[in-house]
Amino acid sequence: MAAAIRQLVRIRLSTQAIGTAWPHRWCGVVRSELRSTAPWIIDNGRRKPCRGVGTMASGPITQMRRQDGARSCPIGPWFRTVWWTLSIAIACNSPATASATSAQRGRTETQTALSEAIELNRQALDKQHAGHSTEAEALYKRSIAMAEKVLGPAHPELAAPLGNLASLYQSNGRFPEAEGLYQRSLVLLRKLPEPNMSLGIELNNLGMLYVSESRYREAEGLFQKSLSILNLRLGPEHPALASVLSNLGSVYTQLGRYEEAEPLFRRCLAIAEKMERPCPTAKTKILQSLRNVYLQQGRVGDAEAIAARIRKLND
Repeated sequence: MAAAIRQLVRIRLSTQAIGTAWPHRWCGVVRSELRSTAPWIIDNGRRKPCRGVGTMASGPITQMRRQDGARSCPIGPWFRTVWWTLSIAIACNSPATASATSAQRGRTETQTALSEAIELNRQALDKQHAGHSTEAEALYKRSIAMAEKVLGPAHPELAAPLGNLASLYQSNGRFPEAEGLYQRSLVLLRKLPEPNMSLGIELNNLGMLYVSESRYREAEGLFQKSLSILNLRLGPEHPALASVLSNLGSVYTQLGRYEEAEPLFRRCLAIAEKMERPCPTAKTKILQSLRNVYLQQGRVGDAEAIAARIRKLND
């Protein structure tokens, strides 16, 4: 079983797989979480440097597109896939579970079915990143159906494939379908102990969906909850908080609450500047957002100073 799980989770780490301005930092969060639990994931993963995120419709994080023009997915598909795989592996291989189920004739069949569900989820993720949405959707649905049959429809481990399918729908503009899946995923994730980083990530993703629909006040509450969870789980200066800070700042900007947006962008910028390997594209987006806030407030001098920093950064 262990060998099979190792094979299933050899997933490429890429900026497209996470879809934020700080993808390698999100990967770093997961890497640190897994380092003591499953070092073979860390050893076998391929990590690529930050490439930048291309153009965006509004704000430094929301509605992002890759440089090839395709929509990027929200935070988490790779994270959810590894988390789901590990959870199933631990459950299937723990001594308590083994002794309790060793006499059951269906144990092997159950493990096989879960392994197949995880593999289908991995294949769907690859299809999604390759731009084959129809094939990815079919694979995600098969994965979910298989996992539901084995675990039941209310098991927390179903949050991972549900969230992945939601991210596919979101990236294709199928917002009502994505919202329903995110809501179901959140219900399941709330069953887990807090602070739950997966819950924080999923709240951020649903918030991004609401921003896409101009539901800014609903998005505000989700980003605030996400920020609270990730702040408690990771600490106030962790790079993984930057995307949520930026998202919340963008919502405040859309609502005309510039005095609340400014400190969020400044905090986001401070985190970006402390990174060992900062992403210039991400930093530029933050500075542009901060400059926009200053312009809206009539602070022309401050806006010009930020513009000078952007020009220097891009030279």
